[in-house]
Amino acid sequence: MGLVLRWSNKGKATLNSILLLPIMLTLVEPAIPQQSKFLEDRAFIEVAASPHRIWGEILNARNIRREELPLNFTHWIGVPRPLEGFNVMTPQGEVRYSKWERGVNFSALVTERIEDRSITWRYKFTPDSFPEGSMDEHVKIGGQYFDLYDTTFNLVPVSENLTKLEIISHYRVATDVDFYGVPVARLIAHDFMSTILHLYKLRSERSAS
Repeated sequence: MGLVLRWSNKGKATLNSILLLPIMLTLVEPAIPQQSKFLEDRAFIEVAASPHRIWGEILNARNIRREELPLNFTHWIGVPRPLEGFNVMTPQGEVRYSKWERGVNFSALVTERIEDRSITWRYKFTPDSFPEGSMDEHVKIGGQYFDLYDTTFNLVPVSENLTKLEIISHYRVATDVDFYGVPVARLIAHDFMSTILHLYKLRSERSAS
């Protein structure tokens, strides 16, 4: 902002006012009531593979390597990368287990499933899901500011070996400043969903070839 103001020939008083804004906001923020927003985001990608092949990659995504994930904003700001995600049948039903870097781990219960077409799971986070220091409090899932409810994958055949893979997520954002917090939350959610879609596209097309 300082560079912008100098370029636009604004006075020193304007620059000082801008620099003081963060300090002023920290004084005002506690007095502003937090508002929870319940949001939905969608993303999709076309994959040169059959729904059955993609389905197998979704249910058993193990040993995820860094080079399989694109550079993105989410991981740049410190959100751990996923290491594996796989489904297991248990007495309670089908459960999705996920592991990320820095010891992050959590599970989800599959609530809807249509073989090779659609699957939805609802997340369950515990106090042990996020070890201390593994994530910033503002982006910690299940924390005060952000919570992830469920994820759905839809597989829609386009042609014989082309499938539209869609991901849908529902989540909560609690923020004092919606004009800032909600767009950032949407950016992070969409960025992470795009990363997951890229992973499944890469693996499905690689195995198909």
